[in-house]
Amino acid sequence: MGFAKRKIRMSRKAKWTRIIPGLLLFSVLISCSHDYDSDTLDLGKYQWNMWPESEVQPGPGEFAATEPSCGWDVLHRGMGKLVRIPAIQGEHFKPEEQSELIWFHCRHTLPELWAEREISLKFEGLSHEAEVYLNGELVGAFLGENTPYTIDISDKVYYVRDNHLVVRVYDPNPASCGIGGNILVVSTPPDQIPRN
Repeated sequence: MGFAKRKIRMSRKAKWTRIIPGLLLFSVLISCSHDYDSDTLDLGKYQWNMWPESEVQPGPGEFAATEPSCGWDVLHRGMGKLVRIPAIQGEHFKPEEQSELIWFHCRHTLPELWAEREISLKFEGLSHEAEVYLNGELVGAFLGENTPYTIDISDKVYYVRDNHLVVRVYDPNPASCGIGGNILVVSTPPDQIPRN
C-alpha cells in the first residue's frame, strides 16, 4: 500500500476520533436536560428511589410528619432501588423484602421563569394512604385508592436548585403498595389563576 493511501486512512481515522467524543458529549447533555413542556414537568420521566421502610412507622389513619428510619439525608442520596413511576413494590422487591410502608424519592429542578406562577403537584393515583413531603416538609396527605389528587406547592418549591419530592405510601397489602399513576408538576401563569 502506498504512502498516500495510508495517510488518507489515518486522517479519516483521526477525524472520527475527534467527532465521536463530541457526539457522546452531546448525547449526554441531551439526556440530562430537563424535559419541560410549556407548563408541565412530567416526573414519570425521572428516576425515583423506592425504599421499603425497615422499621415500624405510624400505620393506617395515623398520618404524622415522620421521617424515614434511614434519615432524610440518606434517602435523598439514593436509598433503595431506582425505578420509574408508576411503580408497585411487588414488581421490584421479593416478598420477604417488602413492607406495608414504602418511601419514594425524586430530585427535580424547576425553571426560574416559573417563579411567578402557581405550582402544584398532580398525582394520577396513589395506593391506599400517602404523605407527600417537599424538601423535608409535609405538604399533603391522601387517603383513597388510585384517585387523582392535587397539592399546591407554590410557597414550598425551589427554583434553579434541586427539589426533593418524597412520597410515603402505606398499604396493608405490601405487594400492591406504591405509586399507581404518574406525577406531574404543573405551573399556572398568573393570568390563568381563577380568582374567588
